[in-house]
Amino acid sequence: MTKDRILFFASGDFAIDTFESLLDNDFNIVGLVTSNDKVKYHDKRLSDIAEEFGVPTYTVKSGMPMDKDEFLIDWLKWADADIYCVISFKMLPMEIAKMAKKCSFNIHASLLPFLRGSSPINWAIRQTITRFFNYFSHGLFHNSVKVLFS
Repeated sequence: MTKDRILFFASGDFAIDTFESLLDNDFNIVGLVTSNDKVKYHDKRLSDIAEEFGVPTYTVKSGMPMDKDEFLIDWLKWADADIYCVISFKMLPMEIAKMAKKCSFNIHASLLPFLRGSSPINWAIRQTITRFFNYFSHGLFHNSVKVLFS
């Protein structure tokens, strides 16, 4: 059975542990789309980790809408991914989200659409909001469900 081809869209510290875990557990990560990410709590950036594992990386151009970046569109076609996993990244334009053969999903550290911005975890703690999971479809919020973690 062939493993699904996963394309990872992420930047910053929040996505590092998930990215490393997927790579360490032999998930078929076919590429990383990132920005010029800065690290605050880790020793390495996502692009450094991708390089260690031989994962091709595309850095989005600052100030250019992703759906207007012809090089990105060509790169996404080349990656030929089944699944787009988005963590701590810009909202994907619908045209790009639909390029995934099976699905695109977003993992967010907070309750959307209510706690967005640069410090959603801080606001969730301040408002004593605990566990939740968000359902999306091409950037549109569908539902938020509490998930119990042990």
